[in-house]
Amino acid sequence: MPTAHIALVKKLIRSKKFATYLIQNCYPIAIDGTQKLVRDGQWHPEEWLDRSGGENETSWEQQYIYVLEAN
Repeated sequence: MPTAHIALVKKLIRSKKFATYLIQNCYPIAIDGTQKLVRDGQWHPEEWLDRSGGENETSWEQQYIYVLEAN
């Protein structure tokens, strides 16, 4: 996962997506990889992680994926 974060940030910098945010030719970047994107039910069976809980009528199923947010 850290390798993917670094690759994403490098790609965004190379494509000049952050150019308007330069402060004295430096990029102020904060990375938060602790939050997750969650969806109820089955959406993308291979790419997302699964979790379920409950019993019988109260059972539930969710898919989730870790996301990267750069500010």
